[in-house]
Amino acid sequence: MNLEFSKYMNPPECSVSVGDVCIQTDEDCENPYTVKEIVERNGKFWALCSHEDEFSGELEEVEVYHFYLQKV
Repeated sequence: MNLEFSKYMNPPECSVSVGDVCIQTDEDCENPYTVKEIVERNGKFWALCSHEDEFSGELEEVEVYHFYLQKV
């Protein structure tokens, strides 16, 4: 007997929201990231963030897995 438990579970929630200022926990970086958009791919949430590059000083956009972001 094969039971599909996902029908009975609540869908996962994203740990950050648009506009949140966060730091990325999986890298040794202290630059703040600002969440611009939340994207869902294959049931996982990714945050499109803007941040200032440490070396060039330019504003960049990157996608970060939401569990790697911690609100400041």
